[in-house]
Amino acid sequence: CILEHSNRICLITLAPNHPILKQKKTVEFVDFKINDNVDRATNKVSGRLKRGAQWLNTTAVLCNLKCSDGSVYSVVPGLKANLIEVNELLITNPNLVAEQPFSSGYIAILLTKIEDHSKEMKKLTTEQEFWLKVNGDLNKNTMDND
Repeated sequence: CILEHSNRICLITLAPNHPILKQKKTVEFVDFKINDNVDRATNKVSGRLKRGAQWLNTTAVLCNLKCSDGSVYSVVPGLKANLIEVNELLITNPNLVAEQPFSSGYIAILLTKIEDHSKEMKKLTTEQEFWLKVNGDLNKNTMDND
């Protein structure tokens, strides 16, 4: 789920239909270390131009969420943007991502390039389109089972 502010700042959270939220799972560990060379938690940004920000493509992994039932979910940004910060609160309190996904449990803050912002946002599914797809899929599954 991407929450967009009018200044192009994008807050990455879990979508309401994500299995962690839908199945009320407990997140035990948020791993920002993607591999030996990439650790999102070490992202250091400075200045008005956000120097030092890690550039992310749509499928770059932001973090991995490890749940108490052994399941692991990779979170991707869904758009091309600079990583401004990760939510370091999740390192010490990982279940915030499930308890308060739209406030203190956000995953990361991203900033798109000015010239690409509209194009990137148009590629995304709107909340209305998302719920229509979810409800449509649920209705289709219900009809298939009858």
